[in-house]
Amino acid sequence: MVSSPQELSKQIANDVRTRAKWVQEAGVRVEPSHTHFFLAQTATGTAARLKHYLVEHFGLLIRDAANFRGLGPNHFRIATLGPAQDEKLIAALVQWKNHCS
Repeated sequence: MVSSPQELSKQIANDVRTRAKWVQEAGVRVEPSHTHFFLAQTATGTAARLKHYLVEHFGLLIRDAANFRGLGPNHFRIATLGPAQDEKLIAALVQWKNHCS
């Protein structure tokens, strides 16, 4: 149990770092973040194609960030949701990577 705001902040930061590492291991480049969401970049395909794939096959939704100023068609944003949903996203990203290879 977390007993102080500082401990909660440290726990959240640790969770964010852990999840960012998992996403990177799935073949996605992740920008550093101090929040519960990440800016990421797929190495294969576009964010629009990835978004369609994730919705169609896994019921997961990401934010296509291609229209964000200075970003390209392979940028997208994801948020941490909780262990079960995050693990589902990681598995889906691994399948995406394999699907595109």
